[in-house]
Amino acid sequence: MNTGSGIRLEQSTDNDIRDNSCTASYAGVLCFRNSTGNSIHDNTFSSNLYGIALSFGSDNNTICNNEVSSNNCAGISLWQSDSNAIYLNNLIDNSPNAGSEESINNTWNSPEEMTYTYHGNTYTNYLGNYWNDYAAYLLPVGHNNPGTIYLITGDTYYWQDEALAYDGNIETYAKVWVGDIQFGPWLELFAPPKPSQGIRFWLGPWINYGIHPTVELFYDGDWHFLTEWKDGQWRVLDEYREGNIPPKGEWIEIDYPEQMIEKARIRYGPDTLGSRGYAQLHEFQFKTASSDADGDGIWDTPYTIDGDKDNYPLMEPFENYEMSEDTTPPTVSSVSPEDSATDVRVDTVVTATFSEAMDSTTITTDSFTLAGSAVSGTVTYNPATYTATFTPDTNLDYNHTYTATLSTAITDLAGNSLDGGEDGTSEGSPIDDYSWSFAVRLCGMHAEELHMTPTIWSSFRGFPFVLAIYANVR
Repeated sequence: MNTGSGIRLEQSTDNDIRDNSCTASYAGVLCFRNSTGNSIHDNTFSSNLYGIALSFGSDNNTICNNEVSSNNCAGISLWQSDSNAIYLNNLIDNSPNAGSEESINNTWNSPEEMTYTYHGNTYTNYLGNYWNDYAAYLLPVGHNNPGTIYLITGDTYYWQDEALAYDGNIETYAKVWVGDIQFGPWLELFAPPKPSQGIRFWLGPWINYGIHPTVELFYDGDWHFLTEWKDGQWRVLDEYREGNIPPKGEWIEIDYPEQMIEKARIRYGPDTLGSRGYAQLHEFQFKTASSDADGDGIWDTPYTIDGDKDNYPLMEPFENYEMSEDTTPPTVSSVSPEDSATDVRVDTVVTATFSEAMDSTTITTDSFTLAGSAVSGTVTYNPATYTATFTPDTNLDYNHTYTATLSTAITDLAGNSLDGGEDGTSEGSPIDDYSWSFAVRLCGMHAEELHMTPTIWSSFRGFPFVLAIYANVR
C-alpha cells in the first residue's frame, strides 16, 4: 500500500485533475491546507482509505464524474472545507460513501440544470450523485438504533431517487449514475403507542427543519391524500379524486391528526383522516410538495441537510392494531341542561356531548336548534371533548320551556349519521333526531345590596326571629 496519497495538493489552486486511476493509497486525491478552485473529474479511485479527501480550508473545488468505490474510510470526505460542488459521481461500496464534518455550504448536486436523455426522452433537471446504499442506510435497525448514517451536516443536497444500477440507460454530455429512475426509496416507519400522540420518526440526518417527509395515503374509494409531518403535526398537502395526480402543494390543516399505522414494510393501515373515509394502503416516500411535473422521475426541489435527529425521535412500534371500517353511528352521551330540568337560568348555554369524534362541518345552527320561542345563536364544536355548544345571542325567556334538537344531518368522521334513538342504526330524520326539553325558572341575577323603605327594625335584642321578604323582579 502507498502510505501517501495518489495525488496530493497543498496550498495549491486552480488545478485540473482528470483521467487518473488511483488505488491502494491513503487517498486517491488529497486536497490539503487551503487548496482551492481545483477541478477533480473523470477519475477512478478505488480500494484506498479515502477516495477523495478535502481538509483544512480546501474550499470552492468541483468534484464531478468520478468513479469512487470500495474505499475503506470514506468515498468522499470533507473536513473544515466549504462551498464545494459534488455531483455526477458514482459512490459504490465505500465505508461510508460520503462524510462531511465542520463543513458548510457544500452542494451535492449539479450547480445548474443539466439536459440528459433517459429511455428515449430528453429532460432538463439538477442531477446529484449515484449512491448504491441508500436503502440500507435509511432503514432503522431495531427500535432505537437508526443504523449507520452519512455524516453530512450543513450542506445542500438534492435528493435523488431510488439507488440506481449502472446500466448505461442515461446518455448525457457528462457520465452520471444511470438506471430505472423511480420514486425514491420506501422506508420503514414506526407508529406511536398511542394514536393521540400523532406520528413522529427519524429516518436519517438529512431530515431536519427544512426537509419534511411526505406520506401518500391511498383510500378505499376515489379520495386520495398527500400529507406531511411538519411543525409537530400532520398536514394535508393536497387531496384529489383520481389516482396518480401530482400534488398541487397547497397546505391544508388536518383537524384530527390521529393516524394509527400498523407496523409493516412499505404498506400500512392508518385510521381515518378528516372525514373522507378509511385508508387501505399507506406508503411513505421522500418528497416535498413539489411534484415531478416534467415526468423525469426526479423531484424538483433541493434540500438542506442538518443532521438533527432529535426533531424526529424514533417511537416504539404499535404492534397489534387491526384496521376495521367504522359503521357504528354516533349517539348522544350527555346534554346540558338535562332533559326535563326545571331550574335553568336565563343566561344558560346548551351543550351536547357525543359518543365519538364528529365531523364539525355538520354541526351548525341548522342541525343544532333551540325552539319554544324564536332563538338565534352560534354553534361551536370542541373536538377534544366531542362537545357541541349552542350559545344564544340573548338571554332565554323567564318561565318558558325550550326544546333542543340535534338532527341526523350531524355525522361522525366516517359519515355515519346520528343515532338519536340509540338502537344501533340511524334511520334518518325525524326518527333519529335527538331532542330534549327544559324549563327556564331562574333569572340568573342577584342583588349586591337591598334597600327598603320604610326601614324594618326590632327592639327585641338577644332573641332570634325570622324576617321574610317578598319581591317581584322585573
